[in-house]
Amino acid sequence: MANSSQVYRQGSKVTRKITSALSRLHRNSQMERWIFSIVAALVFGFGGEPAGMATARAAQETPPQQTQTPQNLDKVRDQIKDGKYQPYPFYGYPTWPDGGLRSSVADLARFLAAVMNGGELDGVRILNKSTVNEMLRSQIPANRLPPGQSGQGIFWAIVPIDKYGDFIGHTGGDPGVNTFLFFQPATGIGVLGLINGDGNGAAGEAIPQIGVRLIERGLERGF
Repeated sequence: MANSSQVYRQGSKVTRKITSALSRLHRNSQMERWIFSIVAALVFGFGGEPAGMATARAAQETPPQQTQTPQNLDKVRDQIKDGKYQPYPFYGYPTWPDGGLRSSVADLARFLAAVMNGGELDGVRILNKSTVNEMLRSQIPANRLPPGQSGQGIFWAIVPIDKYGDFIGHTGGDPGVNTFLFFQPATGIGVLGLINGDGNGAAGEAIPQIGVRLIERGLERGF
């Protein structure tokens, strides 16, 4: 039986094909320009070609000999040279819709704010409110949900966090990186983290605690 990660990746590829067919954008470069020029430019306020465009396109432009997939990085994991851990080489996914977009905390926070506000931010609407509601509502019967989840929207999971009730969001992880993004409609609290670590061992135990502490700070400040 496929796990939730496999289902997510396959679903992402299917969604990309559907989006490509509906938008008539069949090349990765065309899809990138559409996404960044229409969505990112509106949300983040970039003028002309969005600042994140060059970084996002780098995965396609980096010479093949310099680009690896996460599955090929085991040979350099925990590699030490001159007493220092060595950085991973540039890597990415051939199936880029399921992960690999490079962002900053500040930009990702604005995207989260737009979603929390029903698809609108600073007077600019990028999604209809009905679209956001459909994206966030649970789409799967309770008896088919993965363990630990209260619901599953379209790519957005509904999960209980510590003692603070259900939050809506998503997590991610690859060699050298771990991410999380969640919000709670009832309180208006949103938290996110981009972490320079695999999420294994002690670091893996600390990452959920970081998220909980961010939630607690939000409650303390009355957001």
